Amino acid sequence: MATNYEWDLETYEGDDIIDHWFAEKLSNLPLPAATQVLVLVRRVGYPDEGVGDREWAYIQDGKLPEIFDGGTRVPQRFHREYEQWLA
Repeated sequence: MATNYEWDLETYEGDDIIDHWFAEKLSNLPLPAATQVLVLVRRVGYPDEGVGDREWAYIQDGKLPEIFDGGTRVPQRFHREYEQWLA
C-alpha cells in the first residue's frame, strides 16, 4: 500500500470548486488568490487499484493543521515546506 501527498490549490466560485491546481511541491504553486484555498491531500492505496483512502488538511487562519480531517498526523516536513513557501 502506498501513501502519497499532494498540494491542491482549489479555485472556488461561490461554494463550488471549479478548478484544481495540483503540485508535489509548494514552490510550483502561486500564493492563493482571494477565490482560492490551499489544501494538503493524503492518499493511501494500491497503485493498481486506485486510491483507497483520502484525507485533507485545509489551511486555516494561515496555518497548516497538525492533523488531517481523518485523524492522521500531518508530517512535519509539510509544515516546514509551508512556512518556507510563505517566507
